[in-house]
Formats: sequence, structure tokens, C-alpha cells
Amino acid sequence: MNRTYLAFVAAVALSTTALAQPQPQGAATSLELNPHGIGHMLIVPYFSTQGGNATLLNLFNASATSKAVKIRFRGAGNGDDLLSFQVFLWRREAWTANISTGANGLPVVTTSDRSCTLPAVINGEPFRTTRLNPALSGDALANQAREGYIEISAMGDVIDGTPLLTAIAQSFGTPPCTPTVLNALTRFDAQLALPTTGLMANWILINVPQTTTWAGEAVAYEARNNGVASTGNVTFFPQTTVPLTSADVTSYTSDPLFNFANGGPIVVPRSMDLPDLSTPYSSTVTSPQDQATELSFDIAALETVVEYLTDPTIQASTDWVVSMPTRRYHTAVDYRGPTLITNRGTFGDASSVYFTGLSATISASGQSCYLTIVYPLIVAYSREGNTPLKNDPDFRPVKFCGMVSVFSVHGEMSASSPTLHASATRTRLEEGDFPTDGSAKLSWGLVEGTKGLPALVRQFARAVNPSVAPGVSGTFGAATAGRTSRPGVLP
Repeated sequence: MNRTYLAFVAAVALSTTALAQPQPQGAATSLELNPHGIGHMLIVPYFSTQGGNATLLNLFNASATSKAVKIRFRGAGNGDDLLSFQVFLWRREAWTANISTGANGLPVVTTSDRSCTLPAVINGEPFRTTRLNPALSGDALANQAREGYIEISAMGDVIDGTPLLTAIAQSFGTPPCTPTVLNALTRFDAQLALPTTGLMANWILINVPQTTTWAGEAVAYEARNNGVASTGNVTFFPQTTVPLTSADVTSYTSDPLFNFANGGPIVVPRSMDLPDLSTPYSSTVTSPQDQATELSFDIAALETVVEYLTDPTIQASTDWVVSMPTRRYHTAVDYRGPTLITNRGTFGDASSVYFTGLSATISASGQSCYLTIVYPLIVAYSREGNTPLKNDPDFRPVKFCGMVSVFSVHGEMSASSPTLHASATRTRLEEGDFPTDGSAKLSWGLVEGTKGLPALVRQFARAVNPSVAPGVSGTFGAATAGRTSRPGVLP
């Protein structure tokens, strides 16, 4: 990617605004995907607690320096914040948690991990629905919190010899997690150094009633200078409800609902809302939207190739999960309308070049949607390479909604899919359009043009062997990544 050109375009398109407060700047000049899964920022493309599912998150600090880390869970519908907190990881330390549905139908974080956190108690913490669509209630509202994706970022390295390092030290087993030290941390705290690389995470989606599991690695962005891992910017903000100012928003986030222009903000931003993925992390980034555009380009695809398994003799089914983790930093939904809010269209930000092909359609649950009208978004192929006759230019349009969209191949007519039990943003694909078992081409250029769709695609398959042993049946799951066959073009 020509990152110098991207920074130039953003600088020309935007009038610069002085930072609300000096942010310690690292040496990194870009954020790039690390195929080895270690970096400064991580994205878990999908979590679910639907239909007996639980998501296990394993986060590791693989470096020799201790780190302050931000974790945020966002909803599948429009990327609304469900829960965020900070974890302080001692060098080489791991943090683990289980996310499952609680008694009230909302996801709950369960952990016995002894790592220090802010807030101090995370175990038993339920997800919140305050930023979801208020027109929904009861289980319809909780349903929108049971699927989504996870953002993780290193805010800074903890400096040796500081009270903060002593407070989180694992040297003698359980760290003291000294409240007076952790609660006194300030914006860009002086006890934090420029963050180095070293974060990695794994996720496991497990359904105990079905005895099925899927697993994968978090996608890693690494702050680099000339292709070599470097230091990012310190991005620590206190985990408090103190409101952010207009200058804070301009400098540190491109979330459309936080924008103070046009009589905003639509949602009152708080200190705990930062950092997010758009908070400037490298020395060449001129604005939060510039960073969101850079992160988007790194995962943009014109076409993605996926597989599917639907053999009825083994009760096979497949879900494709299309996660768009940078979409929230370009577009969001104002539930008061509901109205689609875009940084480009609503606020005139010319550097917001992605998700401009988004249809103005908003679903009944208030989700922004894409709609392909003429040509087929999805073309399926049998194992022999044949294509059903229905996959022609007159094939029916496909509408899919949400920041995380789930496509069910040969899905049942019920509200949830037979594979992942997905229902928050599910699109059912007609059985007659797909041969039994095969592959498919997802043509994202039809909705986003030559720049491609910034998306992480994962395929989840489930199958049943009714005779593993006499009187014993077995359920099996497999999760793999969709392959980008044509990357997007620099806008």
C-alpha cells in the first residue's frame, strides 16, 4: 500500500485540528496486517452466545514488557458498544474469559483470571444494551447483544520501576492491583511508554448441548516503520464516564455518533469510549478517519472465495460470517430516525471513502443494510466446477445487514441458522441456488466498487456422524478463513 499517498490524500481532504492534548508519538509510520497473528491491535471477527454457544477468549502478552490493554465488545447490528474494560498484562502473561448467556438473556463475562483490570471486577459483568436500538425490548433487544465482534488494542507499555508496574506485578502469584494506583491513572499517563508489539489472541466458539466447537486466531494489526515492528502512540484514556469534548472527538475518534457537528453528538462520548480502532496510532496519521481508512484498506477485498458443506447424509450446514470491524468508523445508525449517519455524506469528510455504496435501507431492527440489485453477489460452484442456472445476471438481489453479517447456506426457514444459531444479522440463502457441497465467489465489488469491501470472512461448518460407535453419534465443527482472491484497489 502507498501509505504516503494515503496520508497525503487525507491531509488535503481535511482541515487539520490541533490535538486536544499532546499524545506521545511512536516511531511507526503504518499499521499493517501481520500474517503471524502478533501485533498492537487485534480483532476477533465474531463472538456468539446464541443457542447454547459460549465464546472463550484467550489473550496473551507475548512480549517481555508489561502492557495496558483495551478490550471492547461491539454488537453485530451496528457495532454499538456493549462492554469495554482495561486489562493490565504482566510480561508473558495471559488473560482468559468465557462469554455466555446469563439468566437475563444478556451475555455475561465469566473469568477467574487474576490479572488487574479496570473496572476492578470483571467476573459476572453483563453486557449493556444502553446504546442499542431503544425501539427494541425484551429478548429482541438482548438478541442484538448476543452476537458481535471484539476489538483489542495495546494502549502503552508499563515502565519499569513505576508504581503501576508494582501494582500489576505477577512475580509472587496474585498481583496487588492497588486501587489507589490504578484509579489514579490519567490520560496518556507518564507511567506508560510507547507500546511495542506482542499481543495475540485465540477464540473458541463452543456449543455444549451440540458438543460442537470452532476455533481461530484473532487478526493482528502491527505498527511498523519500513516494514519492521515499531512503537505506536500511547493511547491510554481513563476508564471513566467523564464526557469527551468536541476537540477530543476530532482528535481521537471517527465514530459518527460522537461527532459534535450538525447539532451533535448523537451519543454522548465518554472517556471510557477511547481508545478505539480509529484513535491515531502512527506518526503519519493526520486524523482518526485517516487511520480508519488505512485499516479498512488493509482488509478490503473485491472478491472472497469461500467453501461450504451441505451434504444431507451427514446433516451438514454452513454459515459464512462476514465481519466488517472498521465500518463503525465510517457509518452508523441514529436510532431516533432511524437514520443512516455517514462521515462522508453527513459531515463531508472526503477521507471516508469506504462503505459509501451502502444502501439507505435500514432493517426492522434498525440495522444498516447492503442491497445488490442486478448482478449476483454470490456465485456458487459444485465440487466439479458447475454453476446452477439460477446464477445468471437476472438472479434475485441479495440483501444483507449488520456490521457482522451471517449468510446461511441451505439454512432452515426458522429465525436462527442450524450451524451457529445466528439470528441477529442472519441472511438465509436459498437451497436451490447451491449444489450440495462446493465453493462460492463473493463479489464485494458489486456493493463497494473497485476499492473493495473491508471484511474478514470466516466459514463455519457443522456435520453429524450418527454412528461414530455403536449407540454413539458425533457432532463436528470446522472453522476456516475465506480467501481474498482479488484485493481492493487504493481509493
